[in-house]
Amino acid sequence: MAGELFKLEASVTGRPIPCLVWTKEGKELEDTGKIEIKTTDFHTTLTNKDSLRRDGGAFTLTASNPGGFAKFTYNVKVLDRPGPPDSLTVSDVAAEKCVLNWLHPTHDGGAKIEYFIIQRRETSRLAWTNVATELQANRFKVTKLLKGNEYIFRVMAVNKYGVGEPLESEPVICANPYVPSDPPQQPEVTTITKDSMVVCWERPEHDGGSRLNTYIIERRDKTGLRWVKCNKRTVTDLRFKASGLTPGHEYEFRVFAENNAGLSQPSLSSPFYKAVDTIFQPGPPGNPRVLDTTKSSITLAWNKPVYDGGSEITGYIVETCLPEEDEWTIQTPKKGWTATSFTITNLKENQDYKINICATNCEGVGEPAAVPGTPKAEDRQLPPEIELGAEMRKVVCIRAFSLVWDAPLIDGGSRVRNYIVEKRESTRKKWTQVMVVKTNVALVAGLTQGEEYMFRISATNEKGVSDPRSLSLPVVAKDLVISPTFKLLFSTFSVLAGDDLKIDVPYAACPKATATWLKDGILLKETTRVNAEATDKNLHLVIKEACRDDVGTYTVKLTNTIGEASTDLSVIVLDKPCPPTGPIKMDEVTADSMVLSWNPPEYDGGCAISNYIVEKRDTSTTNWQIVSATVARTTIKAARLKTGVEYQFRIAAENRYGKSFVLLSETIVAQYPFELPSSPHSVVVQSATKENMVVVWATPSNDGGSKILGYHVELKERNSILWVKQNKQLIPETRFKAVGLEEGIEYEFRVYAENIVGLSKASKLSEIWAKPEYDGGIKITGYVVEKKEGAGRWMKASFANVLETEFVVTGLTEDQIYEFRIIARNSAGVSSQPSDSTGSITAKDEVDPPKIDLEAKYSQAVVVNAGETFRLEAAIAGKPVPTVHWQKEGQEIAEAARLELKNTDFTACLVVKEAIRVDGGQYTLLVKNVGGEKSVNINVKVLDRPGPPDAGPPNNPKVVDTSRSTVSL
Repeated sequence: MAGELFKLEASVTGRPIPCLVWTKEGKELEDTGKIEIKTTDFHTTLTNKDSLRRDGGAFTLTASNPGGFAKFTYNVKVLDRPGPPDSLTVSDVAAEKCVLNWLHPTHDGGAKIEYFIIQRRETSRLAWTNVATELQANRFKVTKLLKGNEYIFRVMAVNKYGVGEPLESEPVICANPYVPSDPPQQPEVTTITKDSMVVCWERPEHDGGSRLNTYIIERRDKTGLRWVKCNKRTVTDLRFKASGLTPGHEYEFRVFAENNAGLSQPSLSSPFYKAVDTIFQPGPPGNPRVLDTTKSSITLAWNKPVYDGGSEITGYIVETCLPEEDEWTIQTPKKGWTATSFTITNLKENQDYKINICATNCEGVGEPAAVPGTPKAEDRQLPPEIELGAEMRKVVCIRAFSLVWDAPLIDGGSRVRNYIVEKRESTRKKWTQVMVVKTNVALVAGLTQGEEYMFRISATNEKGVSDPRSLSLPVVAKDLVISPTFKLLFSTFSVLAGDDLKIDVPYAACPKATATWLKDGILLKETTRVNAEATDKNLHLVIKEACRDDVGTYTVKLTNTIGEASTDLSVIVLDKPCPPTGPIKMDEVTADSMVLSWNPPEYDGGCAISNYIVEKRDTSTTNWQIVSATVARTTIKAARLKTGVEYQFRIAAENRYGKSFVLLSETIVAQYPFELPSSPHSVVVQSATKENMVVVWATPSNDGGSKILGYHVELKERNSILWVKQNKQLIPETRFKAVGLEEGIEYEFRVYAENIVGLSKASKLSEIWAKPEYDGGIKITGYVVEKKEGAGRWMKASFANVLETEFVVTGLTEDQIYEFRIIARNSAGVSSQPSDSTGSITAKDEVDPPKIDLEAKYSQAVVVNAGETFRLEAAIAGKPVPTVHWQKEGQEIAEAARLELKNTDFTACLVVKEAIRVDGGQYTLLVKNVGGEKSVNINVKVLDRPGPPDAGPPNNPKVVDTSRSTVSL
């Protein structure tokens, strides 16, 4: 006990009389007022008076004479009040509170620490005030402090012998740990109209230590000096639509961030932006075509673009290029050509050309439209045609002619009373009067089929009959037939979503043709919204309230007795785009970032995608935050994530007509896709001196999927509960030299492995014994290992001489508690005193439940082509080694001609050769041991020809639509 004296005595033998020396911590002890040493020839006594805690330790008595020397060490522990706690820190300081943390005292006074006492005082006072008494924890939150005051805290440990020495903190001023945040990044402006703009910005680099509550957006008109606040409500997103702007005025914007400490400084002002509807470059001209060619020229025609970019078309540019080259030559004037037709001259005869036509507006040159094929500069040759005198003939059929003519230019000064119509067969010379009519139209009937006829007409007035006017060529009496032909000016039609689309297709056909409409190769179904009509000269297709489902290629077919014709019409609905095509892929996942990628929308709304908007959400909240609103490509690196937080992302596409619906991702945790390593094993003290020990160990059996960065070593005295870290930097090797140890003290070691994820669990304690420091002057020849079962007696565990400093004890009873100790022998057959007991150890197997480490690629379905070989594999771990089971649809998979199982103690592998359609589906990997079981699912899709249709009669026929002449089932 502290304050008492202790006495160490020893009797010594030897010849000649040995010299006796007392030492402590390597220093020789002498007689002082506190320590008294009495020595005779064969006896010595050391007395320590008024013992203190620091008087404890290892006292060594060394006896030496010319024949050798002998040593004996006394371990003394002084029971006293505990020492001061270690590492008192003050954290989370606020205006009225703070948090104290500390460690147990290095010296516990030889008794268990029962509780702690915490006191505080203001630096301007000397009196201490109790904050907490009988506190069991090593952490305490101090409250009810005064803002702006400076405090000192102290902590004292208490054991059964009293209150220990205090440990004081550094002075701490109570103030909030946060300040106004940094200003947001310079804002950008997107989606400008004549009365609104969308302002986007990035978060401040530092939030000032407090969560951002809102943003304040201000604008300033270029003609004024005053900044005007834009938002009345709380804004937490990183974008804001400023509306109510004056058309034609220029504005700049700035943004403030607000946290618990107040407003930040304003961001840098944006550039000035003019409030006008955005003008884009025009779209491509429609239906570019060749009208005529000669050996030195090509004549072109086209239609105006469907989309003019919001500004009037100012002209067109025509370019030519040789098919095998990429150098384009402008043929029109540099300022452009205003008409929708143009003749390219000075071309090389019989040369093919590629031709592009672009429209221009005040914004610039738009997208080119290519003339189909490669037109050739050559004289066009046409088949001969016979003019039948159509100035008088209107309709010809098998039994009659319909004639029409104009009144005479000179009526002879008297009104024309009537007209005389005459005919003659081409084989005869005699004219026969057919009829007299008063109008300039006559229907001549009663003709012979296939006979050629000539007609002439004379006008009569009061003075007589005029000279006759004849047809220029004879006409055959037969029906007039025309194969169906289209007279389209352009083949692309566009409409804004929600508006009505009317398609007018002019045509010619005789006899009348039957029209059939198809959409994307499928017969077009007429509904109350989609309606097709036909007249003698035009086909009409009306689509009411057009939507994106109406986009596609429409084919119209005309059929009559002479033949048939078809043409394709392209319909574009100008609308917001579809959502991006998923799934969203998340690669290169780290603790604070990941790379997102996706595919463009299936339908872009009839115009180019201008940008993508990417947002994120902590799954514990419902608030979405913008990652970026100006993503031009289909990939982005999402940074500034919080480690260990689960996130969900959503992505929207945007074009000039608006923003699409969002595509949601799966949830994912921001952390490395690895696990903590397993613990190092076989921790052994390889060698020891009175001040140093060399510890070695084996690498972990599982590195968690990431390279082991290094190791950490801790030690403690055998009877202490406090572990002390020995290394300041990572240990790259599997050995470590612990220095500065106290002679005679027993130590235990444990080791941690570290990879990119963090620290493993601690290894098992080092249980290997060290050689005795003193071998009696004769070589150590072996050891005896003894065991004790429960409260029983000590018995030999090794019946042969143990030469090494380690031994495996066998024949133990499971779950029985044992103790072990070691006795050394030298060549003289002398045995040492037994070592201290290892303490109670339970004999049982070490069990780790099974684990499966699956590569990230298996989170998506594995897609293979029929006939290919695919492999499914995963890393497994567990103790004892788990058994591996592969299952498909609940059935165990056995090896077969095409199925091969390649399982080891650390990997599970299934190989499927020459895959067929039935090999697709869900595979389950199941691993088991006595510690439990673990399973994962892997989906496989095999791309192959489709299977046969299901047999049997149709079920439940229904009428889905009807018209005047059709029924749809």
